[in-house]
Amino acid sequence: MKPLALVALLIGCGGSAGPGYAGGGGSGGTGPTQDEILLVGNWISTVNSSCDEAFDVTATEFVFAVLCVNADLSVDAQAQKGTWSLSGSTLTLANAQASCPAATAKTDVEAITVSASSLSFSDSAGIIDFARNTAAAGSGALTYGCFNAGVFTPSPLAPF
Repeated sequence: MKPLALVALLIGCGGSAGPGYAGGGGSGGTGPTQDEILLVGNWISTVNSSCDEAFDVTATEFVFAVLCVNADLSVDAQAQKGTWSLSGSTLTLANAQASCPAATAKTDVEAITVSASSLSFSDSAGIIDFARNTAAAGSGALTYGCFNAGVFTPSPLAPF
């Protein structure tokens, strides 16, 4: 079992278009841009047979996580949470909390392309391609922590 449906448990979001867009509502404050509207939701990218990268976005907040399913179907999650803004195709993630703060930058900047069904991040580390996650939220034990050389160490999702 993959953690596709578990990502909604991270912050329970997936929001809808509304006035609270972190991106400032596009140029001139006229409301959210089409890309801001498309970005909101739950996105998933397969890493391997037991792990996914997940990006969950509301109008103002995000959670980015690596989720790995264990043999007992519990899930280990290295996560970061914060606010986001979008300027053109540049997505800025301002991380406020992390389960692995030593391995998390305060700010991440990604070049993105987004459509109704796909999202791509591009930066100096490479490209991550996401698909919109349409699976229902699942249940199960989720433990926050850090992955280091394939070993998971539990630690809470905490402010920097």
